[in-house]
This record gives sequence, structure tokens and C-alpha cells, in this order.
Amino acid sequence: MNKKYFLMCIILMMTSACYNNKAANYAINNWYRSDTSLNEKRKIMGECGYSQVLGAGYKSYDEIAQIHICMIEKGFIYTHQRGHFCKEFRHLPACEEAREKGIIK
Repeated sequence: MNKKYFLMCIILMMTSACYNNKAANYAINNWYRSDTSLNEKRKIMGECGYSQVLGAGYKSYDEIAQIHICMIEKGFIYTHQRGHFCKEFRHLPACEEAREKGIIK
């Protein structure tokens, strides 16, 4: 019985590691700044609030918008076809404030 649970735990950990890696690559690949290495990009994403550079686990859309705004302030361009978070969720307080300050359009 213990052997069965041990194997199940190993499989679960391996599966979650693969998922997290894909999510991390997705988030990292959506931000671009020409003079930035991958390691530097990871560091900056962490400073802006990305949780383990995954882009998941936030409490609100406004919090995600704040992360996107932080990345934009640091000179990054969000390359996803839908644009940065505030293009889709214009009504969020963080987006309205960033628009008033001229950080985003």
C-alpha cells in the first residue's frame, strides 16, 4: 500500500513540474526587451510580482494588471496577440491609474 502511494506522489510531482515549466515558458516568452538576458528577465518578472515567473496564483485581476504595468514601466513589451492585461480589462483601477499617469494608452 505504501509503495502505491509513493509511486502516485512521484508521478504527481513529475506531472506538476512539466506543467509549471510550460507555464513559466509561456509567461517569459510573452515579454520582450532587446537588451535583456533570460536570467535578467526572470529576475525582473519576480520583482514585478510574478509568482515563480508563472503568472498564476493572484488574488485579483487588478493585481495581475499591476504586474503587467510594472513590466511595461521597466521597458518591456507584451507580445501576446491580445496585448497587455489593461488592453482587455480597461476598467481596472490599476489600469485607469496607469493610463492617467501616461504609462499605458
